[in-house]
Amino acid sequence: MAPRDDSIPSQSQSPAALPSSDASAPPVAPAHDRDKFREMPVRLLGYANEVGESFRPLVPRWLVNGSYALSGGYVLTDTAWRVATVPGQTALTREAAVEACDTLVWQALASVIVPGALINRVVWAAGRMSRGPRWMPTAVGLGCVPFIVGPIDHGVNYLMDVGVRPFYSKGKDSRESSD
Repeated sequence: MAPRDDSIPSQSQSPAALPSSDASAPPVAPAHDRDKFREMPVRLLGYANEVGESFRPLVPRWLVNGSYALSGGYVLTDTAWRVATVPGQTALTREAAVEACDTLVWQALASVIVPGALINRVVWAAGRMSRGPRWMPTAVGLGCVPFIVGPIDHGVNYLMDVGVRPFYSKGKDSRESSD
């Protein structure tokens, strides 16, 4: 697995607390704000579907689908944990809703959709090109997993920064201006 990069805000900080996009000062979470679901070994559960996709040529379909269920459970658990740890929250607030949306979209893309589709196509291509043993596409798929994590996380974070997160602050600004 690729090393954690503190320059990815979604790995270390709530989107509601993100500063402006100042490249000179990457946001870093305080030591007490450690993200248990993205910085600890439980993060590996998010990659269960990549393992399932890698084994697709060798195992029954229900096992591959089960790997997606495990990854989906990880995504939902991380979302619930992130919402529950929004500072000062006593009820469902805008900050909690933003946190839930940001985490759910980021995790769904970075942990399930993009890597699952990528590994699926890698294993398919390896199977079409391989004349070796039946397990060769599985080995190729598993071998790709450590190399795709960092680039996918960065790509999804960029997509979120330019395509999704700007709407969080716009909604807040328009609501504040109407007060």
